[in-house]
Amino acid sequence: MAMNRWKDKLKETADQAKGLSQGVSVKARELGGQIVQESKTRMQGTLDGALREIENLRPILNQAGFVIGDIMFSITIPPQVRVTLRKFEECAEQLNALLADPDNELNDTQRTVLNLLAKANSLSEVTSKHGYLFSEFDLTMSLPPQLSIHLVSKRALNLP
Repeated sequence: MAMNRWKDKLKETADQAKGLSQGVSVKARELGGQIVQESKTRMQGTLDGALREIENLRPILNQAGFVIGDIMFSITIPPQVRVTLRKFEECAEQLNALLADPDNELNDTQRTVLNLLAKANSLSEVTSKHGYLFSEFDLTMSLPPQLSIHLVSKRALNLP
């Protein structure tokens, strides 16, 4: 008899554990769905804001001697938007003029991007001594914006 009560108690405990486990699974799925929706909303907002900012930057970058080559969106935490820039002309004078002009009404992001490009441009003297030119710039639209520079060997371009 004691054995039967013990078996019944074990079965009852197992049934309770199974019920709790199923309840936790349902709640986990619901929470997972909410997280996915919030992530999607956040990614959409990040992409929308970044593309608006890029379109605002486009004429200023063009004025400074740069063209947008392509845009890459990375689904990361947080999401990232990367813009590839290419110089179509020497840009030091244009960059300095844009940054020095108090009437140009640049927003903080635009000013930061132009400052990054100007700093990068000042490094070209160093890389040139070693036989490299700047070929592309990857601008990551984050807070703060980040700039990566692609170097290409002058030998690869058959330049002196």
